[in-house]
Amino acid sequence: MERHVRRPERRRPAGPTKAAVPAHTEALFDRNGNIGPTLWWRGRIIGAWAQHPKGHLDHRLLTDPGAPARAAVRAEIVRLDAFLDGTRVTPCYRTPLELRLAA
Repeated sequence: MERHVRRPERRRPAGPTKAAVPAHTEALFDRNGNIGPTLWWRGRIIGAWAQHPKGHLDHRLLTDPGAPARAAVRAEIVRLDAFLDGTRVTPCYRTPLELRLAA
């Protein structure tokens, strides 16, 4: 579910090849430019996910990617939740959105 992505530089305007929407960079990246756990659809970042202290996963879509993407995200969240089976995973780089989702 994750890829390694660098924070878009603020000097450059975001073009169609940018993976992250500039309006969402503050939520998805920490203050050092590290990205947190993200949801991808067709080469674009569409949201983020996090794990609650009790072990279950939560996610938030930052854009409406359409019904097929929403269904795929829900299915993948269920699959990953079953795979982790309560094992806690805490990202090294905690982002604002990941911290809110994990609370």
